[in-house]
Amino acid sequence: MLQQPASSLQVFLQQVQAQLPPGISAVAALMADLGVGKSEAYKKLRGQSPLSIEQVQLLCSKYNINFTVQGHTNRQAAFVDFTPFSTTTLGVNDYIKNLELFLRQIAAAKPTKLTCATDDIPIFHLFQYPELT
Repeated sequence: MLQQPASSLQVFLQQVQAQLPPGISAVAALMADLGVGKSEAYKKLRGQSPLSIEQVQLLCSKYNINFTVQGHTNRQAAFVDFTPFSTTTLGVNDYIKNLELFLRQIAAAKPTKLTCATDDIPIFHLFQYPELT
């Protein structure tokens, strides 16, 4: 029987597990860190439930891990640094400045590709309408 290669999520979660103190299970850590129940923590570990961008960022920050895209020879790394617009710690001007910096970093990368997953209209879509931006 052939064994399938580990997904990027599984490799990432293995990196999280490697950072856990002795005696702390991955399930217990995910429950505490992400504020999810035992069932949801197990689903995330098995790859049956995805991690949100906020959850990946939280785990990257807490365990000092870079989220690296695995298994693609034409890709390098994706560093997760996401601040939701809805936070009170970031004003509109700072949000736009951070977005501009992010876009400049993407433009400097070769090859360049941006994939945006959102539950709302992506802010990039609004750039088509100068009067809105």
